[in-house]
Amino acid sequence: MPTTVWTSKRPVGAMFTTTNGTLQTAINFAVPTNKACNIRADIIATDAATGVTATTAGYMLAATFENSNGTVTQVSTTTVMHSKEDIAAPMDAVFAVSGTNVQLNITGDPGRTIRWSIWYEINLV
Repeated sequence: MPTTVWTSKRPVGAMFTTTNGTLQTAINFAVPTNKACNIRADIIATDAATGVTATTAGYMLAATFENSNGTVTQVSTTTVMHSKEDIAAPMDAVFAVSGTNVQLNITGDPGRTIRWSIWYEINLV
């Protein structure tokens, strides 16, 4: 699982594989104390074994987080600019807070091996 130390206005790419609908943390970013950040993610997923287009999902997400004296919270809600899932593909991508980290969690399709491509950028101030 890659951990981003600090990135600002520079896209970072990562590839992942999920099996059997298990949740996996794709981004794990430690928000420094008394800092805030925007995170944007562009995510595409499809069946790794066959490339079957009936098992495809795509997401574009944006969110703002802040660390106030060691407590990380999300400011308002995640903006979902794009969320398309093939009717046969119950996959998901969501931001979450874990301690002082912001995570992007991905969940694949039960019974399938899913290949994910994720481009993201973090703007920290």
